[in-house]
Amino acid sequence: MYGVRPFVDAARVYSLANGLPQTNTADRLRAAAAAGRLPAAEVDSMLAAFFMLQRVRLDHQATLEVFPPNDGANRIDPKKLNELDRRTLKEAFRLLRELQSRLAMDYQL
Repeated sequence: MYGVRPFVDAARVYSLANGLPQTNTADRLRAAAAAGRLPAAEVDSMLAAFFMLQRVRLDHQATLEVFPPNDGANRIDPKKLNELDRRTLKEAFRLLRELQSRLAMDYQL
């Protein structure tokens, strides 16, 4: 649930807390790593997960015949994904849980 939103929100928090000027999620996470707030290797994995989730969402939207997309445009049934995408999705959400845990520790949330 919420897919990429937690990545976007975490990137915003790190950006605002550290006075970083970047305005998109990937740049914000990279800047947080450069500022020493996040490990660079973890950010690389987080970005891979973020972009994978975006790809799955856009692939799903491309299959819809309704324009503009309906409410289901961003809702994907994991059972309809192929095995590789399902496994990658699970790993993406594992990385997201780690990011959320780090955020909670860093900012006492």
